[in-house]
Amino acid sequence: MFPGSRSRVPVRPGPRLLPPLARAPGGVWYHPLRRRRPGAGGREEARIQGPTERSGVQGRTPVWIWLALLLVYVASRVPLANAGYGLDDDAWLMARSADNLATLGRYVPSRLPGYPTAELAFGLDFRLLGTGWIQGNALSSLAGLGGAVAMYALLAGFDPRLRLLAAVALAFHPGYWINSVSTIDFIWDPVLLLASALALRRNRSSLGGLCLALAVGARLTNAFAVVPLAAFHFLVHRR
Repeated sequence: MFPGSRSRVPVRPGPRLLPPLARAPGGVWYHPLRRRRPGAGGREEARIQGPTERSGVQGRTPVWIWLALLLVYVASRVPLANAGYGLDDDAWLMARSADNLATLGRYVPSRLPGYPTAELAFGLDFRLLGTGWIQGNALSSLAGLGGAVAMYALLAGFDPRLRLLAAVALAFHPGYWINSVSTIDFIWDPVLLLASALALRRNRSSLGGLCLALAVGARLTNAFAVVPLAAFHFLVHRR
């Protein structure tokens, strides 16, 4: 109505956008979507809430699904394990560098400026299991599997179905797939960066720094990842 009129139009209350306050141990009221929750003594405790916690979605991925995905992963890599070192000339240079380490104990970079993390990993592989593309490609496949597991673990707190989908999407991405069956350093970059992010997610800074150092050894340009990883660690664990 017009200003000054005594008539009032009834207004329906809108939907509640935020859940009501909750009561923590000790009688302290807090908002459940806050990043910090009061502890038993009224002190705020840092906690990380994912969408799973907020929506109440619970549950774990059944074991048979993990076994089925592992079988599919292995079956998709085995036919390519005996197909040579790869189509990229750099893979053959990597194999030569690893063979020099395994047989002569001499480090010769596969190409400049050097990729010591992958070269030393393949060199140790050839030393223990013998030189050959089956050994090198199998090690890359194992590293690729570790990267997919790190992706799943990194998304802790989210819907388990989405976490599994992200891990499967990474494992069967065409570029990731090809490099996980080639004796080359490309697969080590995402795997070590994911491992570093996972360690920082769990507040294990030393392990995260070690994984980042190994990632820089796999490819020098990974040194630029220190900025987003440091920001990620700060945002997750800020007090």
